[in-house]
Amino acid sequence: MKKNNNNEKNIIKASLPVRIFSASAGLLLLWAVIWLLILAFVVNKDLIKNEITSRNLAEKLEISESELIAGGNRMIDYVKGKGDLEITVVRRGVRVSFFGISEKEHLKDVRNVVKGFNIAAVISLAVAVIIITLLILKGHKNAVSRGVGVGTFILLFLIVGIGIYATLRTSDFVYYFHEVLFAGKNYVFNPYESFMVNFFAPSLYKAAAIRVIVICGISVIICEGGLYFLLKQ
Repeated sequence: MKKNNNNEKNIIKASLPVRIFSASAGLLLLWAVIWLLILAFVVNKDLIKNEITSRNLAEKLEISESELIAGGNRMIDYVKGKGDLEITVVRRGVRVSFFGISEKEHLKDVRNVVKGFNIAAVISLAVAVIIITLLILKGHKNAVSRGVGVGTFILLFLIVGIGIYATLRTSDFVYYFHEVLFAGKNYVFNPYESFMVNFFAPSLYKAAAIRVIVICGISVIICEGGLYFLLKQ
């Protein structure tokens, strides 16, 4: 009888690493998919364009709408690793640079952060696929299914928690977000002079938050649906 109990304990101990690896794979997989979709649909030219047109920003900033949209497009392209920030526009009858020196420095930091997230997402995706593949080949299909579900739940729990805090304490969230990611603290701009800072009003954060919520739901469907199809083979 004792021998059977010892065997059961050994089985539990042996399965613990499998559960940990499968949950980690689920977390990494979901994070990678969420970030790649955020890059496509939140770090997005249409989001900035909608903000410009819905709030009539061009008139407020005394610039043509087409040039303001062009500046927004240049910003999105730049943080995604394309082009530069050398663009001029006509404001109050005078041709000026769209981005000031401090804005260029900040956007360079943003570009580096986005690049870092892209690399992390690709590595996470590759590691998740490798772990899941190895576990399946070792005959741990059920553990993979449960573990990925656990990893997905953990990440969604964290995202929901952050989302609630960001909604209730938006100013604090934006402050701490910048403090953590941008140590240079070159993110404070004059709203009466800066074109860029006027894009980022509460309405834009709300629109972005809605997209992130939808993206999280779609990402879960993609990950869980894809895994379900894979495990059924």
